[in-house]
Amino acid sequence: MTLVNPFRRTLCPYCFERFALTDCEIVASIRNGPTNPGDVIEARPQGWRRTLQRVWVKPLTGKRYAQYLASRRCPHCSKLLPRNIEYMDNQIIGMVGGTFASKSHYIASLIKQIEREGVLDGFGCTVFRPISDEVSNRYVNDYYTPVYQRQDPISPNLPTKPNELIEPLIYVLVFRRKRAWPRLKRVNLILFDTAGEDMKDMKNVAQFSRYILNASGLIFLVDPLTIPGIQQQIPFHLRQTTTGLEGFRVLASIIEILQTHHNVLPGSPLNLPIAIALAKSDLLRYVGEGLGNEPIFLTRPNYADGYQALNLPTINEEVRELIRRYDGTALLKNSADFVKANFCAVSATGCSLDQSGKFPLVQPTRCADPLIWLLIQLGVIES
Repeated sequence: MTLVNPFRRTLCPYCFERFALTDCEIVASIRNGPTNPGDVIEARPQGWRRTLQRVWVKPLTGKRYAQYLASRRCPHCSKLLPRNIEYMDNQIIGMVGGTFASKSHYIASLIKQIEREGVLDGFGCTVFRPISDEVSNRYVNDYYTPVYQRQDPISPNLPTKPNELIEPLIYVLVFRRKRAWPRLKRVNLILFDTAGEDMKDMKNVAQFSRYILNASGLIFLVDPLTIPGIQQQIPFHLRQTTTGLEGFRVLASIIEILQTHHNVLPGSPLNLPIAIALAKSDLLRYVGEGLGNEPIFLTRPNYADGYQALNLPTINEEVRELIRRYDGTALLKNSADFVKANFCAVSATGCSLDQSGKFPLVQPTRCADPLIWLLIQLGVIES
């Protein structure tokens, strides 16, 4: 059994309601003989067993649980919880951005680089896997196949409907650390991908994006073409005919609802790390010349060399200077509302669509930078 704080309450990664693990039924997640998925194989503990399991939580291990792939079921939304939730930290990383910020393409490349290229191995990552076959299949079908096999753009997410649950992508991460305790750090990385329309104003953020209010850290993707000074430097055939809401306006709505939620007065910084990433960095080569030598954010990193080789502090200054020069100072002001804010630049595909509407060659650049910086700030990995 796993010893936990008896007053600890677990956060559901779907509905974001808190509950004690003893409030959950244990159910089957697969068909096995007469047992169907969702059938209760162990009811909520009662009496002294309920009290005991608040301290000594029973892990779902052993033959009896394995044959049904048993999972706990959230007492509020009835979704099946990650099977390792009793001993894992849930690090919710919110993916935020406007309509054309390429959030889905970014997730496609981020997971691909971690899963198939081992970009986190140099930071002590020993395990990275989806929490379930459902997550694995959804990533392959909705993200990997369109971008990396068909080389097609991913269709934009539809706006979230009222009371609709947002299905996250949940991955198990295990890091081996040399100095910090415990030596092994286990987390459930929970990634959310929502429509840019959900971010239009504070009302939408409050209604649809509870994951932002419960996030451990945010990755905020900015479409550089919403910064007028940058768009004017881009060749005309690469500009978008329609651009979304400017990044600083989207971020301002998020800041306001976060300040309300955390009871933080305007002007006081939020104690939440945020990685602000200029998306489509392959387009920034047309505007990076004004920074002198080739900016580091346009180079491909070698993640095997560890944190120092990434030069994230230098990239932070480069991107800030780029925004400052091209009339994006409002975004810099917004970043001051966070205790920890870091700027970076990513390209999920490394190229724009060709005349046939496909990506000629998908080569992502620095997609892991924002996540690595956030995991360092959260103490998951050592710098």
